Amino acid sequence: MSGIDLAISKQAIGRHGFIGSLYDIRSDQFEGGNLFNRELASSLISTTDCASSDFYVDENLSQKDTLNKLNIEGSMKLSLMAGLVKVDGSAKYLNQTKTDSQTVRVTLMFNVKTKQQHLQVSMADLYNYFIPDALENPNATHCITGIMWGARVAATFEQALNNSEAAEELQGLLSASLKKATVNVEGQAKLENVEQANSKFRSLKISFSGDVLIDDVPHTVDDVFNIFKKVPSMLKQLNEGKGKQLEFQLYPLKRMAEIFNIIKEIANHMIHSIENVFEEIHRGKRIINDFLAKIEQWKDFISPVWTDVIHMHQRKLVDAEGRTQRDIALLLERIRRGEANENEIIDLLNDFYEKKLCSPKSIDRFLKENARINAKIEALSRFDQMTIEKGLDSGRKEPNLSILLKKMTTIEDLIDNFPHDEYLLSGF
Repeated sequence: MSGIDLAISKQAIGRHGFIGSLYDIRSDQFEGGNLFNRELASSLISTTDCASSDFYVDENLSQKDTLNKLNIEGSMKLSLMAGLVKVDGSAKYLNQTKTDSQTVRVTLMFNVKTKQQHLQVSMADLYNYFIPDALENPNATHCITGIMWGARVAATFEQALNNSEAAEELQGLLSASLKKATVNVEGQAKLENVEQANSKFRSLKISFSGDVLIDDVPHTVDDVFNIFKKVPSMLKQLNEGKGKQLEFQLYPLKRMAEIFNIIKEIANHMIHSIENVFEEIHRGKRIINDFLAKIEQWKDFISPVWTDVIHMHQRKLVDAEGRTQRDIALLLERIRRGEANENEIIDLLNDFYEKKLCSPKSIDRFLKENARINAKIEALSRFDQMTIEKGLDSGRKEPNLSILLKKMTTIEDLIDNFPHDEYLLSGF
């Protein structure tokens, strides 16, 4: 698998990016764009504490050795050496390799880590933030999905001597003294009075570079350590206490696009089927509602036991619709997170058509089970007044109140309403 397809880490080296910033690992440069169309919701970015600090001493004998001590990965080393990534300004400590043997040059590096930010790759939420064209940007290969925060501060001690022997001796003494001074004791650097150990250090030129602005001008090695002590509190004033960006986690656009395309493929391939499900649900609701509307004008002539079944089924349909909608929504989210696949949607749709209360099959079965209501309405509608008096079929039948009884509890009710139609009693 090529580097373009891998998730990788890159040192910031004085550069600044954002979650979603587009990056080209071929040139080790930011492309200038962003994968997202607006600022991400805070819930999409996790921030964790990772407080730590350490010192190390670099004798500036070779750039390779300096880069190794900073744990800079291979391809970035090449970019730094080739000049693709500039090391001026706050990162100039990377380019202080000795060029002659008569110069003493030792760098004391102080590294501090504070916070780690990481993008929560929850596709259900990120989907609405994507700029689709950014995924196809030919000038970018990756995007930032994580940032390590903190600071890196370097103090370089330097002095030019008349001969290489003296320079080598002083370099060795300085390096050993600084290493001794930075010995970790229970997590805290033990600061020694280096000047008292060797007066030769008092002529050293001291310069600072790194991620914080140093106000004090150090004159001694002890001054440098005292400044380093202040760095953690100085970081509290930078970027809400996070400090400066130290390292980027980069995620390949190709893999991000694959996830994004899964969403698009589901949308394009399955949207019609999912739309049909909701159309069928609405169709079923409409059929039941129309059935109830039809029953409404005949309700006085139909047993409440029969009509209660229809009303109860109407309520069940509403619940079934809600459950089906939630099932589809949850499954879509799982697919967008990469936790499920398209086959599960197919299974869910098949289950809907075969078993769900709101499916066309279930609606048709329910109507057949309650066909007696339609049969009774059809029988009662034969007494429609318009049809009887004018011989016309009005289409929409209405109860003929001059013939039909709303309520009959005794035979006397029938005789009182139909005094000249004694033949009706033969049905009792």
